Amino acid sequence: MTGFFVTGTDTGVGKTVLSALLVASLDANYWKPVQTGAVEGTDREWVRKWAAPPEECLLPERYCFDPPVS
Repeated sequence: MTGFFVTGTDTGVGKTVLSALLVASLDANYWKPVQTGAVEGTDREWVRKWAAPPEECLLPERYCFDPPVS
């Protein structure tokens, strides 16, 4: 296996927390290709705070939208 794909069906179910745990425990990279609700902060910022990986392990979002839309 070369990676994990974390998915969930709702906001607040723990996708970002689980991702931070995986990054910290596996010394893995983190990438969320599409981020919405960026006006309130990004998931990449939360993973940075919780997992404290090297900066090169936090890949920038491909698409980032300020409004919280699905």
